[in-house]
Amino acid sequence: ANPSLGLSPTLQFLRSEARLAKGNPVKEAHFRCYHLNQWVDDHALWLNMKKWDACQVGRNGWLTMAERMAGRHCYGAWDLSSKRDITALIWLFPPIIDDPRWHMLCRFWIPEATLAQRVKESKVPFDRWVEQGALTVTPGDIVDQDFVLDEIQRGMTDFEVDMLGYDSWGSTKLITDAQKAGVPVELLMEVRQGIHSMGEATKEFEADVYSEKLDHGGHPLLRYMARNTVVRFDENLNYMPAKKRSKDKIDGIVAGVMAKAVALAPIEDEEIGRAHV
Repeated sequence: ANPSLGLSPTLQFLRSEARLAKGNPVKEAHFRCYHLNQWVDDHALWLNMKKWDACQVGRNGWLTMAERMAGRHCYGAWDLSSKRDITALIWLFPPIIDDPRWHMLCRFWIPEATLAQRVKESKVPFDRWVEQGALTVTPGDIVDQDFVLDEIQRGMTDFEVDMLGYDSWGSTKLITDAQKAGVPVELLMEVRQGIHSMGEATKEFEADVYSEKLDHGGHPLLRYMARNTVVRFDENLNYMPAKKRSKDKIDGIVAGVMAKAVALAPIEDEEIGRAHV
């Protein structure tokens, strides 16, 4: 009940806000909380897949993304798996004068020994994505981080990498190996896995999707992860991707948001700090 309904806010304003919230689970949660005085869950499905599918330049653009982005400035981020799951590395290329979109180049790895079991249990075509080149298998039953290191070194050669973000969990070996391989320590930044450090980047990533300022090239595994992604809210309805709430893997989306956080972060940010030798 709102005794001033029709005056402040006006019905026209509420109807406009309702139209904007339609098809966007996060905006719907905000509308219900702030305009309808309804309790909302602490998590919600995140992205509208029609909007997601509109964010690609050409059919199967992910296959030529590396070639098209050669020599461009970019930000990177990795999200390492818990040994037996999917590891993701994302290169995020900011807009330039004659190209107004952000572009995502995706790299994914999974242990070869776990592939068949994952396909059987999830009924998801991970094996087909391996055949297509959208997912790479590494020998054994854990992800070999040397494959990730090779891809980082390739990116450092092919692109102008301005910063590379990482989650400190499980990254000690890869960070050490990257520095030994010549990646400057000043290009490495820790991105903490909390709403305070990833909330703004999540909103900016979402805005890029809904305004079609993102080009993910139609990468099939990344699309699967986008469809899975659930966000969790804090008490102020700030939000970020939630791995534990999502129904399956979302590592590529998390790494994409991390790369966005690196792109947005000032050097002196207290929550996103440079790595130390």
